[in-house]
Amino acid sequence: MNDQLTTAEHRLLWALVASGGEGFNDDLGAAKKPRESLKRARLIEVEKRVRPSRSKRKMKVTFLRLTDAGWARCNEDMAWHKPRGRAERFLHALLQRLKVLFERQNGVASLADFIVTSAPETVSSSAPPTGNKVPPNTNLDARIRAACLELGGGREAVRVRLADLRKRLADVPADELTAGARELSRRGELTLYPLDDPRQITPDDEAAAIRSSTDVPQHILYYGGIPS
Repeated sequence: MNDQLTTAEHRLLWALVASGGEGFNDDLGAAKKPRESLKRARLIEVEKRVRPSRSKRKMKVTFLRLTDAGWARCNEDMAWHKPRGRAERFLHALLQRLKVLFERQNGVASLADFIVTSAPETVSSSAPPTGNKVPPNTNLDARIRAACLELGGGREAVRVRLADLRKRLADVPADELTAGARELSRRGELTLYPLDDPRQITPDDEAAAIRSSTDVPQHILYYGGIPS
């Protein structure tokens, strides 16, 4: 696949963005050629998932998901290629303005962060809790992940300073972000580490550090694994 996307490939990526980063192939109206091209370029993942049909039969159908590289590509190329008609020209202008907004504001770190935090609620807030278990804060988890990817240039297993993460998610209370990072660490989704060289530790690093169970300050993290 060339670095330049075709119009069909570009629009499929943005259809996934509008769907929250994933969706069934039929709902997205994805044709085989752009889908397979984006898959080869590792901008999307393609798998088979069970989807109940109207006849209540379980059927395996094609399901698509944006990869980290796919999110990063859309974040960098926030435009609507070859807009046709007035509506698409307005959409192109809106995307250009959103790109400027993301670049200027710390509260909205990236396109992925915006999509995750703006998702409509699917469950009524008045619904009674089920059991005594507290559900995971999937919204915060996703925001931490999106911010780490943005700070890591769209790649996993890149060193991220906790001070930078806290600045990127400045609207999240410090203790809430600490608890969220600890939970992701417990689940093995990220790894917290101290900075061993005291010369590298700034006052911001000290203030942002998360204490380990043995009271060791941890100043950096790797999301999605540690580079070999």
